[in-house]
Amino acid sequence: YKAMSIARKADGSLSERHNQKYAYNRVALCNILLIFGLFVISCFYGLCANINTGKFVITLVVFGLFLILHWYRAKQSAFYYVREVLVVAERELSRGV
Repeated sequence: YKAMSIARKADGSLSERHNQKYAYNRVALCNILLIFGLFVISCFYGLCANINTGKFVITLVVFGLFLILHWYRAKQSAFYYVREVLVVAERELSRGV
């Protein structure tokens, strides 16, 4: 927590930008999970109940690919954020903040 506060106060720090990208990717991942769940429920009880099995499987595969892609992006964004915070905090501590 201290490293994050040091990184936020530092000049030229990209930690806030990386934090925003990470938050965006988390929200995108949650939205895809929500849409995926609603689609599956709709296929059993709602408007999509009349689609054939082929279209259902193709849609599940596409949602699965989007899910994997956004999960990977969120993981990478978290990595870049943590790395930026630690690098900036170490730099500021070596300067003598």
